[in-house]
Amino acid sequence: MLAAWSGLRPLIRDPASPNSKDLVRNHLIYVSPSNLITIAGGKWTTYRAMAQETVDAAVRLFEFNVGGCITETVRLVGSDGWSKNMFIGLIQRVSLERTDV
Repeated sequence: MLAAWSGLRPLIRDPASPNSKDLVRNHLIYVSPSNLITIAGGKWTTYRAMAQETVDAAVRLFEFNVGGCITETVRLVGSDGWSKNMFIGLIQRVSLERTDV
């Protein structure tokens, strides 16, 4: 089986910097004067933190009476059967040794 994946990630620029080399890989949440919430930048590895910050910003801005973002407790698609100890089976199958103990 052969598979490939591709995506685009727009980077944000510090408005105070004239150089494109200063593009940052962080994300930025911007609330416009009309209360439009925009998020830009970020990384795949931080998308859940980005979601949480954006939802929490909306909750504060619009004074929603909810507990905030729940992304931390939502299981990812494809995670059925996952457990915190799955790495043990991988270590045993490929004969790896743990180095973090």
